[in-house]
Amino acid sequence: MITICFIVQFFTLFSAPQPSLATLVSRLEGQFHNFAQTASLPDSISQKPALTGQWLNPLCLHHRRISLPALGSHALYLQWHEAYCDGPLNRQRLWVFRQEGGRILMDFYSFKNPDLYKDAHLQPERLKNLTLDDLVAYPEGCTLHWRYEKGVFYGLLNPNTCYITARSGRNMALEAVITVSRRGFSYRESGQLPDGNFAFKVPGWAAYTFRRA
Repeated sequence: MITICFIVQFFTLFSAPQPSLATLVSRLEGQFHNFAQTASLPDSISQKPALTGQWLNPLCLHHRRISLPALGSHALYLQWHEAYCDGPLNRQRLWVFRQEGGRILMDFYSFKNPDLYKDAHLQPERLKNLTLDDLVAYPEGCTLHWRYEKGVFYGLLNPNTCYITARSGRNMALEAVITVSRRGFSYRESGQLPDGNFAFKVPGWAAYTFRRA
C-alpha cells in the first residue's frame, strides 16, 4: 500500500514549474522495448507473467499520437506486444492527456472491440471516427496526475481515489506509477483488495524499464 506520506509529497510538488503537455506526449510517442532489462534479469526472476512469484516479461510497445474530435489532440494509441515487436498482443489502450488548472492529467481508455483497431499505429486514419461509445473509461477518481521535476515527468494513479469492480466481481484499488525521462519511461501498476492483498501486480517484480527503440 502506498503511504500517505508519499501521496502528500507527490501532490505538494504540483506547484513546481510545468513544461508543456506536448513535451510529455512527444516523449511517450514512438516505439519502445525493455529487452535490455530482461536480458540482465537474474535466473530467479521469471520472464513469463504469472499470478504469483516474481516475474518481468519482455515487451515491445508501439505508441502513436492521434487527434480525435471526441478526445482532443493529445492522445496516444498504445499497442503492446509480448517478447518481440510483432509478437502476441499484450494490450491496446488510449492514453488521453489534458491540462486543467495548470496541471497535466491523463485518462485511460480501453476498447469495447479491440480487434477492430488492431495495428492502428500503422493506419491511424482507422481511428478518426472513434467516439466515446467505442471506449471503456476508467471510473471517476482514476485520472492519472503528472508532476515535473528536474527534467523528469512523474505520473501517479492514486489508489486512495481509484476504485474499480473487476469482471470477477472483486472490488480493488488501482495504482499506476509512470516515470518519463528523455531516454524512455518506467511503468508499473497494481490492484489491491480491501483485505490488503494484491489482486495483481504488473510486472510481478520492480517496474518495467522501457527505452526508445
